[in-house]
Amino acid sequence: IEDALSAETSGLEIVTKFDVVAAPVEQEPVDPAICVDEINLILQENPVQFEPSSTNLTPDSAITITRIAQILYECNQYSFEIGGHTDSQGGEELNLRISEGRARAVMNAVLEQALEFGNLTAKGYGESEPIADNDTEEGRATNRRIEIRLIEGEENTQ
Repeated sequence: IEDALSAETSGLEIVTKFDVVAAPVEQEPVDPAICVDEINLILQENPVQFEPSSTNLTPDSAITITRIAQILYECNQYSFEIGGHTDSQGGEELNLRISEGRARAVMNAVLEQALEFGNLTAKGYGESEPIADNDTEEGRATNRRIEIRLIEGEENTQ
């Protein structure tokens, strides 16, 4: 066998190289409250925006989505809900459909980051959970939002 191998490889130098790779270090789980606080801070500084009366994300939302995706990746042992909310303008059923579509659009944009995530769900709330007065433009703008919540008691076991 050695004669056959040396005949086939005459004039060639065979180099064997081994790379030493450190074993992965298991990290301590991140406190889920820290995950939620960091996401809320991002959403407060740079809210996810949509085209008017649409589920299409604006180009400006890409950076926000990327930052949220990174935190969800770091907190992938937990389950999160992406909730869509609208103001009270328009019909209740339409607002519910828009909020559901927006929540799904954010979830899909996060999943497109190709990172490993825990369990993500999308839910639309329509106009049912206002946090500001729907009688003013400023209040309506505040009510049109995306929220990301920890799903209590559901630790991801993947």
